[in-house]
Amino acid sequence: MMKNELESARKIKSRDMKEKIFKTTNRLMNRYGNEYLTVRNICKMANISTGTFYHHFKNKDELLSHYVSKCYQRYKKENMNLWKELSAQYRIVHLLTWMAKYFMEMGLGFVSNYYSCKNSVLNVRNLDSLAEAHIEIINDIISQLETAYKEGMINSELDAKDIYNELNIVFFGTVFDWCLCLGNHDLAKMINRMLTIHLNFYLTDDYKMKIGSYL
Repeated sequence: MMKNELESARKIKSRDMKEKIFKTTNRLMNRYGNEYLTVRNICKMANISTGTFYHHFKNKDELLSHYVSKCYQRYKKENMNLWKELSAQYRIVHLLTWMAKYFMEMGLGFVSNYYSCKNSVLNVRNLDSLAEAHIEIINDIISQLETAYKEGMINSELDAKDIYNELNIVFFGTVFDWCLCLGNHDLAKMINRMLTIHLNFYLTDDYKMKIGSYL
């Protein structure tokens, strides 16, 4: 057996174990709720050791951040052709609206557990604490904002990173509100509306006239 075949086998085994942990986490949250979502309970339900868990994830927050990574990879796979057709500001709204739909699919238990003030991987102002999935999403959104500047869509004294931070506050705030309301309204529609209103504030008058309407 060749060395690269052994490495491939390890990757397959690692992926299968992560998938097992993902499915167990979902089952635990949906069956028992947030308060029972602990590393010990995940390991007990999955019938694995805590050592196995920590071999694949640093902690519970990193585990949950992988759901965001899966969401983003799924988005790119399913929307790449549409992404190419959209202008920069529409890409941002479309991406974050789609993610909100994904969160609704995951359920209130997952979202309220992940979007916690105690979850350090959500702190976008501290890149050292961010999960890799968040960094990729942040970079892509900032890239679209920079494109919007170059194409004359946005005219602002703030730079792309500052606007991203504002969009992030809008997104997180809307998600927190949805959790507080126990998911009793359409999160995706609210995210779409709030981001559209906020981004519209930065559009230049020339660009508004060009597209004939607001976002």
